[in-house]
Amino acid sequence: MWDKLAGADKELRETVGAVHWWQAAQQQQPLSALVLNVRVIEVTATRVSTLSWTSYLDAYLSSAWIRAIIVDHVFEVVGEALVDPEGKAAGHHTELHLLRKDIQATIAPGQTGFDGVAAVKALPRLIVIYPLHSRVGRRLRQLQARLATPAALADWADEIATRWAMARARLRRTRNAIAHGGPVTSDSTATLDHLSRYLSAWSLSLLLDGDHVGGQLADPHEQFRQEADTWRNGLRTAPDVLPTIFPEVT
Repeated sequence: MWDKLAGADKELRETVGAVHWWQAAQQQQPLSALVLNVRVIEVTATRVSTLSWTSYLDAYLSSAWIRAIIVDHVFEVVGEALVDPEGKAAGHHTELHLLRKDIQATIAPGQTGFDGVAAVKALPRLIVIYPLHSRVGRRLRQLQARLATPAALADWADEIATRWAMARARLRRTRNAIAHGGPVTSDSTATLDHLSRYLSAWSLSLLLDGDHVGGQLADPHEQFRQEADTWRNGLRTAPDVLPTIFPEVT
């Protein structure tokens, strides 16, 4: 592909290079992967905007990241409750098995789907099953409180936004330290590994959409940002929590 693109314009060659870097990052340890993933983000930011790569992340991906963290946390907490890792739901394993069948489904060999609406609706029953002072019980109750009202959900989103700003700043510091031969701990790169991989995949996917479809290169980014920002800005005035998190609910 690279040879065939020898005569292509510089921007398109940069996109192909970004694909190569992203693929290479998936095979690397966190330290090397972080550098490659940030490079993908840098190329994308340059092609679709005049922003620095950190400002690009704030502008285009932050609201979507907040939403993804909320959904992922619902899946994580309820998923943990369904398997009773601490053995705190003795006598309820048959019921947990039935709930798991409603919430989780095999969609392909080795892949499991997760019904977020069913998961949230199962929260009251799971809270009854798990003791208050168990780890799972505490997490279930905290999740229920965060989803109690649109205002509570908006407060949770604000908390995640604060963590986003801290993580993004830490990503920049760590990337710069690696680039300039500064001290970097394995723990710091490990904590940023998921973030850098997630954001690079998101940015590259949107960039490739822009290169593939007609219109302006940044159109997929703009649509992505507009949808996510509209969601974030409408949290406090939303009529109900469930369809706000999972729009497929009726």
